[in-house]
Amino acid sequence: MTVTLERLLQDAELGLRLIVGPARGGPDDIEIDWAHGIELVDPRRFLRGGEMVMLTGLRLSRRRADQVAYVDRLVEVHVALLGFGIGVQFDAVPEAVVARCRDVGLPLVEIPLRTPFMAISQEIARQESVQRTAPLHDLIDLQQTLSRATVRGGIPGLIRRAHRSLGALAVLDDDGIVLSSAAPDWFLAQVTTFVRSRRSHSAAGTIVLTPQQESNRALPDCALIEVHALTGRHARRGWLAIGPSHEPRPTDRLLINQIVSLVTLSLDADRRLVDDRLEPSALAALLRRDPADPEVLDMVALYGFPVDDDVNLLCLPGVAQGSVGELHRDLTAAGIDHLCRGDGAEALVLVRSGDSEQAIRLMQGRPGGTGAAPTPIGVSAALPVAHIARGLEPARRAAASAAQRRQPIAWADELTLESLMADPLLREHVRDRTGPVFAALDTPATARDGDLVEALRVFLRHNGKWGSAAAELGVHRHTLYSRISRIEQLTGIDLDDAHQRALLLLAWAAREEQ
Repeated sequence: MTVTLERLLQDAELGLRLIVGPARGGPDDIEIDWAHGIELVDPRRFLRGGEMVMLTGLRLSRRRADQVAYVDRLVEVHVALLGFGIGVQFDAVPEAVVARCRDVGLPLVEIPLRTPFMAISQEIARQESVQRTAPLHDLIDLQQTLSRATVRGGIPGLIRRAHRSLGALAVLDDDGIVLSSAAPDWFLAQVTTFVRSRRSHSAAGTIVLTPQQESNRALPDCALIEVHALTGRHARRGWLAIGPSHEPRPTDRLLINQIVSLVTLSLDADRRLVDDRLEPSALAALLRRDPADPEVLDMVALYGFPVDDDVNLLCLPGVAQGSVGELHRDLTAAGIDHLCRGDGAEALVLVRSGDSEQAIRLMQGRPGGTGAAPTPIGVSAALPVAHIARGLEPARRAAASAAQRRQPIAWADELTLESLMADPLLREHVRDRTGPVFAALDTPATARDGDLVEALRVFLRHNGKWGSAAAELGVHRHTLYSRISRIEQLTGIDLDDAHQRALLLLAWAAREEQ
């Protein structure tokens, strides 16, 4: 820790006056390790460089040559600053000392008679102490800020705030799905690949990766990527990846440990804090209004549903009341956050969109009310938690459609075009308009294109949501980006245009009727 000459000059109580400034730069560029009062004519053996030497000139000769030689001896041992106390032996700093300091570039300050040398030494010690403790105070403030960000904005709020202090960050679930990130695409691609390779391993602790160089681009700024396994009470719940923008300091390590703890607690919400008997009431309250009341959103957040999450509502008609408890136990055992309720006529289950596929697999094959056949499952579109009430009726219609068609599952956002596509003239017209699109995609693709038709179907079914569409296809979202870009290149369509997506949805329905 060092103190600058500028800081000493700014202290009005010390009253220092700059006589000779530094040869290069300004007073803020002169760093002082310590202030040493010494009256020896040759103090070199007691100095190590970087000090402020203070003297009153009690033993300093009044001969010009001796004063010049004294300054030269200080320069020889790399003294940072000379402080000359006036009013004891000399009424002013000797002209020879001033001239020689200017010639050799040694900064010189005048110390008034009223200022004890001890006061200067104490001020330097005080400032060094402040510098040593300042990082700890900053760390405590930042830790409190991160805790508040987590309470207010969940994991996304935490990651956004921590990104400003540490660099690239990403939180992934144990299947490699990115839950929240503040990181470039190359970072997410490498971390996702790594996490998916460890799904079947019981990895714990911290793994360090070396960023991979991509073709035609330089290595990224961070030298290493740290991947922290997040283990909750009973199982691993996910991963935290950090690409520090600088070499982590000890205080950064403490900060990283806190982030690991906060994210783990968020992913592994302690179910003892909420009463499972309130689950049906919480879901009923959530479905009562659109948008849901803030108090209701606070309540369902305790069950693992932050306000900015996308969720799906699953409807299982005819499920017996006793089977709802089985659903709850199975989902809990699988580590899937959920809300369940049932009244004997139907069971409703709320899950995060990223968990919907796994939840559906657990539910398929359950007997309906009569026990004669598995009950169908209707799935709403992905909606924000606050607006899931608008997915209730679509989920019910989807379940009814699945039962009518004797299918195990139906997605509500796939059923919206059925009534339109019942018109044969409309089907024929849509096929004529969109025939060239499918003709381009049905042409045998190169190996790197993958299955473009399937990619388009899933992308449209998920309403352009990259994360959930990539999860269903079993590919990274950047692979899906590449395939969608290839589709746009081959067909000339713009999938960011809602009108063109709507036309393609009609075209897909017409294609399936052939």
